[in-house]
Amino acid sequence: MKIFFTLFLVLSSYSTLAYRVKEGQVILDKLEDYQKCQSDDRGGTYCHDALERWVDSHPDDVLKAALMTRRTMNSWAALPFYAKAFEQKKVTCADKDFQESLVSALALPMESSEEIVTQAQKIGLEACLPQIKERLNTEASVGSYAFKNVCKALVKAGVMKGLKAKKCAS
Repeated sequence: MKIFFTLFLVLSSYSTLAYRVKEGQVILDKLEDYQKCQSDDRGGTYCHDALERWVDSHPDDVLKAALMTRRTMNSWAALPFYAKAFEQKKVTCADKDFQESLVSALALPMESSEEIVTQAQKIGLEACLPQIKERLNTEASVGSYAFKNVCKALVKAGVMKGLKAKKCAS
């Protein structure tokens, strides 16, 4: 009887797993498994890597993946998914979650986050500037990473003026 109960506990614990771990990698069997993975505190990297592999195999889920990532991790971590969704015309510059990821990525240091900051600059400062320029101007305090990453574009667009514009030129 004791062996049966132990076997039951082991099998029932496996049935509650919403994802698998194979050869040191988290494998998502469905998109929603990402939430369970994150809530199990597997570590954001393992779950995030699994989500990237999921989107590679299921490109139609890219916008859902972006939203899930933005709500579970740092907002900037969702930007690569949003960038793909933007290219596929599944998200627009008016989307508030997309804007949150853009602004968050633009506040990162270029030195250690060049790929994501450059991606955010390309989308945010070229395609979406009319929708986020006022927010960027507010968030770009002199000396901040955001200031360094956006000031030239905001000055050129006529949004950043006065002392901030002078500081940007120096």
